[in-house]
Amino acid sequence: MAAQAQANSWDSKTLRTRFLDSNRHLFAQETLNAVAHMLIEIDRHEHVMEIALSYLAQHLAVGRVDIGFGSHRLKLYSTAAEHLADGAPSMFGIDLPNKSQVLQRVWLSPNPIAYHDIRNNPLIGGLQESFKQVGSRAILAQRLDDEEGAYGIVCIDDLESGRTWQSSEQCFVMQFCQIFLAPVLSISRRINTQQHTDKPSPAELDAVRLAARGLSYKQIAATLNKSIRTIEFQLRSARSKTGASNQTELVQRCQYWL
Repeated sequence: MAAQAQANSWDSKTLRTRFLDSNRHLFAQETLNAVAHMLIEIDRHEHVMEIALSYLAQHLAVGRVDIGFGSHRLKLYSTAAEHLADGAPSMFGIDLPNKSQVLQRVWLSPNPIAYHDIRNNPLIGGLQESFKQVGSRAILAQRLDDEEGAYGIVCIDDLESGRTWQSSEQCFVMQFCQIFLAPVLSISRRINTQQHTDKPSPAELDAVRLAARGLSYKQIAATLNKSIRTIEFQLRSARSKTGASNQTELVQRCQYWL
């Protein structure tokens, strides 16, 4: 019964009513067009991300918009998808310390966090070099929430100047992410997970849950009273089932079950 109710909540008519019809007089047509495109591609979450990130980049006239998944508990934060203007440097391969003040402020706030003039902003602290490497001059970041809590972050990068983010821009990003992107992407990821991913076993998820907290294999083994070899096998098995290529990606793909 629960599975049927969930399936019904994802049918195209219900999605159109929830995200388009109920917002038709509240948002510009270009925004609703982008959302409609996201709904058409909802069973392919990579396409949903590209549509949304491309729209945000165009609407705000910025060089890069990226998205990452996880939670405030993870040790590292990395990019899962991005939209780049011509010649813009990529965030892929740049792992940021998730416990930094810069990211924790975003994870713990329902509202967007604006960082103006990155290169002269004392709040950036030890991440100055990383942001300089990828050309960031001003950042506007918004966390993504579903019914189970925060599961990702959208980061909007101005690469041209130490831009001051206007209140209207911050309001737009918050509304677009909270009303459209976060719930649509959450549904899309769950559809994709059910279609293409084998769920790890309860024992494997126990290991993944501790890995998400930044524990080493040795610490996970001690906590679960198992051998390091067993933990290595369980995490390798979980990566195989989810199609994850590394530990960070494994945690991201298992967020729905953790």
